[in-house]
Amino acid sequence: MPSPVLSTYRLQMRGDCFTFDDALDMLDYLKREEFLGGKHIDIRIGLNSGSLIGGVIGRKKYFYALWGDMVNIASRMQSHGEVGKIQITRDTYQLVKADFECEYIGEIAVKGKGNMEAWHLTAPKKERSQPHARIPTRQKDEAQIRT
Repeated sequence: MPSPVLSTYRLQMRGDCFTFDDALDMLDYLKREEFLGGKHIDIRIGLNSGSLIGGVIGRKKYFYALWGDMVNIASRMQSHGEVGKIQITRDTYQLVKADFECEYIGEIAVKGKGNMEAWHLTAPKKERSQPHARIPTRQKDEAQIRT
């Protein structure tokens, strides 16, 4: 009997809606639970940090979209990653290394970018420098947006 074809969707989140803790919790939940009559769902997560452009598209049904090199690289981290892992770039690693355990996996060939260093985000550290894993520059960026 052929296996059912499942649709996949790319999640685009912004701000505090999706944190590194949420990504780890999502992987843990999917490893624990069974779906579709006892089957497990395998996902890959790719994360990157940097500048991007956001905007609303649509006339009847609005959709908030994100564009930029940062988004494209995050997509490459996901597509080149291992199932059940969160793969991050050097830029993201530099921001989260004080708060999360990360495993260096080496350089990977990334389409359109060449070789890039990558890490797997594995767990939160017991002692964290930032509450709720907020990226240190976010508060400064939000203050600049308000002014």
